Amino acid sequence: MSHAHVERIEAQLKAQVARLPGMAEAADEEECDLDIPAGLQRREARLAKIAEARQALEARAAERHAAEQAAYEEKMQARRQKERERGRRPGGRPPKPPVPGPRPFQPDTAGSTFPAAHARLHGNRSPILRPRDGPPAEGDAWFR
Repeated sequence: MSHAHVERIEAQLKAQVARLPGMAEAADEEECDLDIPAGLQRREARLAKIAEARQALEARAAERHAAEQAAYEEKMQARRQKERERGRRPGGRPPKPPVPGPRPFQPDTAGSTFPAAHARLHGNRSPILRPRDGPPAEGDAWFR
């Protein structure tokens, strides 16, 4: 699930939770069989899971940023060393510094337990989908 998708779903659920008390009053006046408390509880539970997912995404983004920052510093150090050795600036563009925070439209499937999520990201080259002892059998439901 990407960070942008988490934000979109979270905003949608918060809007629904805000509308439910008004729907409950309307249902009381019309005497409908709407189960507003159950719907509210279900949405609040989903919001809690989305908040956990957001925290996990942000933690992974912080780890990714730390690794990318270390690689960036290493590249810049090598570039400065090369500049000192040659006495002139090296050709080409200097590397760009990494951007902190989650990437909005990049799915984060590193911890996914569902192989199809990894397959969407990597296609048929996915090491998760390739069994070690040969091609998948015709009836494998998870290989699609």
